[in-house]
Amino acid sequence: MVTMEVTSIYNFKMKITFSTILLLLLSITVMAQTPEKELDKVITKYKNLESYSINAHYYIYTSHTDIKPTEEAFGVYQKKGNKLRVKQYGTEFIQNDKYLVVKDDSTETIVLTMAQKEQNVALDMKQILAYYSKIETIKSKKNGQKSFRVFFKEGVNTEYQKADVYINGETYFLDEVVLYYTKIYDVSNNPNKTNYQRPKMRIVYTKIDINPVFAQEIFDVSKYITLNKAGKNILKSKYSSYEFYDQTQ
Repeated sequence: MVTMEVTSIYNFKMKITFSTILLLLLSITVMAQTPEKELDKVITKYKNLESYSINAHYYIYTSHTDIKPTEEAFGVYQKKGNKLRVKQYGTEFIQNDKYLVVKDDSTETIVLTMAQKEQNVALDMKQILAYYSKIETIKSKKNGQKSFRVFFKEGVNTEYQKADVYINGETYFLDEVVLYYTKIYDVSNNPNKTNYQRPKMRIVYTKIDINPVFAQEIFDVSKYITLNKAGKNILKSKYSSYEFYDQTQ
């Protein structure tokens, strides 16, 4: 029996963080045989970068077979040492040496918490591998590109059926990732009409800069948060209409 998700796809936030994609690739390198070395080069490439700035272009399709996107969005991933900034779908994540702040414009909320250490994905590798059934080579879209399709096990509580991964064969940076969703959503975007489909999202990475020069305020949470006279964290007046959740105290 197929469970239908009533929520419209356009209200459902399909936020894909860069760490999610790298986690997917890391798990593939362990289980894959033929493409193992190629994918391992991708993981090594990103893990060894001290800094980067990468643009991401998101294309949402109403079904797995559609070739024309119904929605487009833009995101950016920026890293400098332990500092990280991700901006996509009206949400901004900023982590510096002390704090992590999440600003969501769609819900008008700002969350402040202490900075989180990088997750050691190797510790949960057995659990991660339980999600994948097989991996196969697929046709590349560009000359010199290396491309693979990852299949997720049926019955596992995962968000995706499969994922296509396209890698630049010269630089070993990600060119593109296509995520095929498992659940069925109402993609009509019309309260008077329903159209249940399994959507897909295509993410194209461009302008990969491994020696970026960042403005000083890029990783600064003080553009959103300040201290009052009592030394308590509060929102700046510009964001007074937002709900503020301070999880540092």
